[in-house]
Amino acid sequence: MHGNLLMNLLAGVYWFTDAMQDNLEAQGFPRTSRAVAYVLLNIAQGEHRATKIAKNLGITRQAVSQVLLGLQERGMIDILEDPTDRRSQIVNFSPKFVKQGAACVEILTKLEAEIGKRIGMENLRVMRRALALDWGAPPTYGRLSAKEIQHGKLLWNAQNLADPRRKLTPRKQMRRS
Repeated sequence: MHGNLLMNLLAGVYWFTDAMQDNLEAQGFPRTSRAVAYVLLNIAQGEHRATKIAKNLGITRQAVSQVLLGLQERGMIDILEDPTDRRSQIVNFSPKFVKQGAACVEILTKLEAEIGKRIGMENLRVMRRALALDWGAPPTYGRLSAKEIQHGKLLWNAQNLADPRRKLTPRKQMRRS
């Protein structure tokens, strides 16, 4: 794993996605792209509004609509007009896809149990609680000061990202700044 929280979060997401794909394939279901997998995961977890799926994934409504149309063409989902809002769509697994949808939910449950075995149930509970907290709106820091930029350079060098061909010791990093 990495020292960077975002990289660890992404590694975890990819671990789940890859494990889900591998296990679905072992059940005889075809592999899908990550984008399709994330849309299907939203539906499997009870999200049925296309606009909410787009928001959850941080992508445009149009991008989700393209994925949904492809899934509908493959017979995996049904897209219905929302009776309470004609501009919205409701998506559900099609009867043809219910078996794979149920497999998705069961595999996800097993994967979470596996994480609990590997990192300990208390760590899993703490992680769930921490990730479920409201983090608030993303902050905007404005223009960074020269001192902050200098600090960023030190961090960058410490992570060996500035020039991966050259490893600098902490003493050499301090002289360089």
